[in-house]
Amino acid sequence: MSKPRKKPLPPLPIDIEPIGKKIKEYRKLRGKTQAKLSDIIGISRTALDSYESGRNHLNDEMLIRFALALKVSIDDLVGIQSSKQTEKFSAPSVPLC
Repeated sequence: MSKPRKKPLPPLPIDIEPIGKKIKEYRKLRGKTQAKLSDIIGISRTALDSYESGRNHLNDEMLIRFALALKVSIDDLVGIQSSKQTEKFSAPSVPLC
């Protein structure tokens, strides 16, 4: 079990739309109903609705399944759009041996 944080995480330097809202947008853009997308992913329509509304949170596997089913990158799905947004969190470059 993980230890509790001593202090809260700093806020993200970007505005991020909820993932559920992005899933719904991409689903509609691809012309899929909740029933069709839930069949593709292998979950119930009710579970899909819970993800889209934010009642359920995506784990790693579900995030990958949604990205593959909607034919979109995970970066697009979570709202990361440019390298400028990730500069603050980029690891320092280390020469490879």
